[in-house]
Amino acid sequence: MWPLSAELQPKALVLSSAADLPPVALLGISIPTMVALDRIGRRFVAVVPPSFEGFMQLHQLPYQVWDFYHRPATDMVWLAKSLQDQGVAWSVPLYEETVMWAGSLNGQLQGQPQLWNRYLLFRDKPSMKRRAQMRGLQVGIFEEVHN
Repeated sequence: MWPLSAELQPKALVLSSAADLPPVALLGISIPTMVALDRIGRRFVAVVPPSFEGFMQLHQLPYQVWDFYHRPATDMVWLAKSLQDQGVAWSVPLYEETVMWAGSLNGQLQGQPQLWNRYLLFRDKPSMKRRAQMRGLQVGIFEEVHN
């Protein structure tokens, strides 16, 4: 399977079951991501804009409505509390625009406010690369992951 020797092959994680893990909050909507999590049995709660509420209800998917563009960041405490009540331990940003929200949420969910600064770094690097590319500089690009 791997062209590497046995000692260099990645070690498999031993988990009792993905269903035993707490659900993750997906910040944004991505059908392939939800399908993949469902396929491995990992529970999730999608945090979606109000315009996707009907879709989530129609397909009976767990969700929390959140307006990323018009809600002030001070309401983050309410969202974190709501997700904690649903058993969520981590949030995962699906789009660059939700990285700051994920940093703030994970800082509150984990009780580690220093996580916020790490997320700012992850948000700033791709946006700086994009600005450089738009101005004609050649920089390495991030490749999207498929499957």
